[in-house]
Amino acid sequence: PYLMQLGFLGRTPRGRVATKLAYEHLGISQTGK
Repeated sequence: PYLMQLGFLGRTPRGRVATKLAYEHLGISQTGK
């Protein structure tokens, strides 16, 4: 819940996924969609 409040995780029907903000914060490239 904490990471969701910060905007790093989002909820989808598939479960929780990392958002673009999380990838930018970690300094890694987003793959897939």
